[in-house]
Amino acid sequence: MINQRSNDSLHQFQRSRRERLQQDSSFVLKSGCDINGEHILLVDDIYTTGATLRQARTTLLRNGATQVRSVTLCR
Repeated sequence: MINQRSNDSLHQFQRSRRERLQQDSSFVLKSGCDINGEHILLVDDIYTTGATLRQARTTLLRNGATQVRSVTLCR
């Protein structure tokens, strides 16, 4: 996996909608991972507020990904 949730982060289901939308990114890029110029597809099981996908996307783009798209299984 390219991105991982940092250890001190709560799961999204443990937060209110407001908390999800206001929190800073809880993702970090694994050490030694080079994603410069990569096109990445994120797959999420459930879409509620979209905060998880937005945070992961932001982290990936800040670390050099050219494009990040997502697919969600359920809403």
